[in-house]
Amino acid sequence: MNKKNGFTLVELLAVIVILAVILVIAVPSIISTINESRKGVLESSAKLIASTAESMKLSNNTLGVTEEITCSDVAQLTSEDYDTCKIDFADGDAYVSIIGKGKFEGMAVLSGTVEKAEAIRTTGLELTDDGNIRYTGSSPSNYIEFGNDNELWRIIGIFEVTTASGKTEKLMKIVRNASIGGYSWDSSTGNNNGAHTDGEVNDGYGVNQWGASTYTNGSAYEGADLMRELNTLYLNQGSGTCFNGSNNASTTCNFTNTGIDSTFRDMIESVVWKTGAFSLGTVPVKTAYNAERGTTTGKICSGGTVCNDSVARTISWTGKVGLIYPSDYGYASTNTSCRNNINDSTNYSCKNDNWLHTGLSYWTLSPVADSFSSRSAWKVFYSGYADYDHARVGIVVRPSVYLKSDVSITGGDGSSSNPYKLSA
Repeated sequence: MNKKNGFTLVELLAVIVILAVILVIAVPSIISTINESRKGVLESSAKLIASTAESMKLSNNTLGVTEEITCSDVAQLTSEDYDTCKIDFADGDAYVSIIGKGKFEGMAVLSGTVEKAEAIRTTGLELTDDGNIRYTGSSPSNYIEFGNDNELWRIIGIFEVTTASGKTEKLMKIVRNASIGGYSWDSSTGNNNGAHTDGEVNDGYGVNQWGASTYTNGSAYEGADLMRELNTLYLNQGSGTCFNGSNNASTTCNFTNTGIDSTFRDMIESVVWKTGAFSLGTVPVKTAYNAERGTTTGKICSGGTVCNDSVARTISWTGKVGLIYPSDYGYASTNTSCRNNINDSTNYSCKNDNWLHTGLSYWTLSPVADSFSSRSAWKVFYSGYADYDHARVGIVVRPSVYLKSDVSITGGDGSSSNPYKLSA
């Protein structure tokens, strides 16, 4: 009798199939474990850097040393592992931002602290020349669930702001991915028929003062219509009268299904939004950023039918729901021409490689400083550059908010199909 040696072809194929199944099951689990380990190491590194930086800051203050503290001062970092490492201080707390490479390729920590540091994907992250870390380019991984019914918003970046309580913090700023409709930035009354009480002003084109203020006679001015609509009706899922076009046209707006539900509403921080104005012309994005935080108001004109409102202008407003800035739009593009001039109406360069360009015109927060009128605000123009429009015009609105410092990312990868999930 002959002995059977080896395996038949069928048996070999069966073994191969079994091994393939094992690999299909095991490899993703192994990769996930490795990624979680890398993620944990990066998060721990950020916390350690923050802790050491705070200790050094305290020591330096005692000794009267004023030099800037950098990551290389407090940690042994290698150029193979970190593309960018930045330490900011606010009210004595250290905020560490790391964009990794090498074994940390594809990972980043944004404003990690001693208590909290969360690693996320780096696709589209950039340390811009305004000193902030922002998402740039055409398709960054910055989608996030927020608002109502898990709708999509997008992360603009991390910014140092002052909260309503007076504390300086590094907070995440987000913007709604889709619009909530078309509304006026502001209206003018037309025979006291609207929000304002001083009669027809600025030839009926609106007032470019965002926050509450006063009239020159000392009586209270409630602020721009859009500011009040966003922070009352939209914020609280309400309905009421909104302004949405020329001649101070009004409509009934209903935000029951598109407003911010209570779970996410509690995640929003009330902060000081800067409302500095600047003029049209050649406007480098860094110039716009500084002007938005500057002292020029939206009324630099001295008279005439389009400059006859009696509203006192301010350069800041404290609240929860605002809009993006013109500089946010400019920095979202990686195009050099756009960075050199966000008001580029010749080459439309700001629409290139820019995730904030949607092909629609929509409002921004900043007034226009115009020697002729006090009725205009900056907008993103559908053709691809930052431009102006009269406040009474109804165009698309994309709300923007800052998240509280205790809000954490608990899942997702930032893609539109698997956006980041939040928890407070």
